[in-house]
Amino acid sequence: MNIGIVVPKTTKSRAYKRVSEELSTLGCRPFPLPVNESVVEIIDEQVLIKRRVGECLARVIMDGALMRLGSASVKSFGLVNAMEARKIPVTANALDIKVAGDKLLSGIRLSEKGIPTPHTIAAISASNRKIIPPIVDRVQDTTKTPLIVKTRSGSCGNGVTLVESRRGAISHLEAIGKPSLVQKMIQPSHIDTRVIVVDNNIVASMQRVGDDRDFRANLGKKGTGSNYVITDNQAELALKTAEASGLGIVGVDIMTDSILEKDYVIEYNSNPGLEIENITGINVARQMARYAVKLAIEGYGKY
Repeated sequence: MNIGIVVPKTTKSRAYKRVSEELSTLGCRPFPLPVNESVVEIIDEQVLIKRRVGECLARVIMDGALMRLGSASVKSFGLVNAMEARKIPVTANALDIKVAGDKLLSGIRLSEKGIPTPHTIAAISASNRKIIPPIVDRVQDTTKTPLIVKTRSGSCGNGVTLVESRRGAISHLEAIGKPSLVQKMIQPSHIDTRVIVVDNNIVASMQRVGDDRDFRANLGKKGTGSNYVITDNQAELALKTAEASGLGIVGVDIMTDSILEKDYVIEYNSNPGLEIENITGINVARQMARYAVKLAIEGYGKY
């Protein structure tokens, strides 16, 4: 059984190697399908997927695809849409990947399903600077209350900024000059919980604590992770988020407000990293591989 692992670039990450190993263990033939080397060809009623091999283009034959795309670009959606047109079973469809990669769209989706998220406000366009002050005032309790500003796309904590004052928030939004979210900060801001859900089952969870010099808890920002048993409410939120996301593989980030004693889903990720394996000792890649194989077996077979 041929299972393509769809990645943004040719470089093979640790996560790619792990899911590839587990697919091989399950008797599959995994192969990388980098977006930057892929081609979609339309001939009459046919949609073909090809990949550059040397100086030529070779047709890609696969029984299923495991997505490792995260905040994907527009060209990624074309590739995934082509797979869907070919009836190739995929672990995430193009629309759900796009929504997951946009913090405003994903926040709207969570709200539609009644999942608690931080108080958020966003301008649809960043071209009118006059709209920035009332946006800040809408979320900020006092002129000196810290706020979180996030660009609509970005992962691993990139594009997320803690702003200490009203003046600083306005200046920051004017400086970045692109659509962003302004959120009420949850305390403590440097602790969150990451939950991995595969095929609507919770497979692993960890708590992340930010470095003393950084408010972000992401492991890529020098945060530290520890094995963590989630509460019943956190488990319910993670499963509801996974269902709302439409993703078969999803990382759900939850923060608990220590004052209100309330859990909030901060965001969800269509391409969760696998550092959680080292922290928990759980073989998460095996669960991802099994899910991709399950879809391939239930799907349409080779095209």
